[in-house]
Amino acid sequence: MGFDILSTNNNFKSHFLKKRLVLSLSFFLFFSISACHKTLKKNNMLWDSHSNATKRRRLVADAYQLKRARSYQFEDAHFSYDCSGYIASILHRNGLLTKKYARTQKVKGNGVSILYQFIEKNGSILDKDQFPKMGDIVFFSNTYDRNRDGKNNDVLSHIGIIENVSNDGQITFLHHSSGKVRKSYLNNGFANQHKDKNKTLLNSFLRRRRSSDPSNTKYLAAQLVHSYGSLILK
Repeated sequence: MGFDILSTNNNFKSHFLKKRLVLSLSFFLFFSISACHKTLKKNNMLWDSHSNATKRRRLVADAYQLKRARSYQFEDAHFSYDCSGYIASILHRNGLLTKKYARTQKVKGNGVSILYQFIEKNGSILDKDQFPKMGDIVFFSNTYDRNRDGKNNDVLSHIGIIENVSNDGQITFLHHSSGKVRKSYLNNGFANQHKDKNKTLLNSFLRRRRSSDPSNTKYLAAQLVHSYGSLILK
């Protein structure tokens, strides 16, 4: 009889511990998933109510606020967790509804192409040889072999937002790459240089070097710039 009671107690304790473990894991998964899919909020003030300078500062401020987001999800829209989703979320937060535009205008193409067309329609596109300003968007081509044909013909393959342009032309930009938001650099005046003689970074690498790359493949940020886009009317 004593053995049966001991066995029963052990079974009860084992069951209780298993139940606690299941509950603990459930709470952990619930809060982890909630944190990963936190609903983002829009800014309250209307975009058109701000000065041009304030609009630029706000876009960059929102770019930093979204830097640690685990997903790009709003109450009324959800964006892909990649470079185009990051930029689209910054714009969406300010009432610049790229997803609605693509749907109503039946715009086709990848995420970067849709953003390009949105800015072309609602703002202005700047040639790659022009100087952008803080808050402008930078478009890149051939950052990877998107269509997998072994050629450098992948137009509008990556996107970022300009954080700052220094007096000497050094540009810093924020972009979503390899699962996180990063700060990178480009300098059109030294497009073929990664660093200067003092080891100061001029251009970040935006394309991973592969043995299958064509001989004319470029890898540095300034070499891969397609154009700039601005939603701030001059």
